[in-house]
Amino acid sequence: MSIIEEGIETGRSLSLYEDSEQTDQGKEELVLDYLWQSLYDIYKLAHFGILEDVERAEIDAVVVWLGKYQPYTENYKEIVIPF
Repeated sequence: MSIIEEGIETGRSLSLYEDSEQTDQGKEELVLDYLWQSLYDIYKLAHFGILEDVERAEIDAVVVWLGKYQPYTENYKEIVIPF
């Protein structure tokens, strides 16, 4: 399994993925980028309390995933995760 396939599999297994836009679904190219953006967006919503009833551990898991797989994206390598 490649690092990108691993990232897709682990990203989709995160509990907050279910609440995300899941824009990676049905894509054939840049799947990791679409997944990364979906998880980044849901992370921001959870961090600012807009998405309620989210445990800190769920948010932390997404932050770890974002940092680990960001270098393998095409379009999000330079984004700074500010929180």
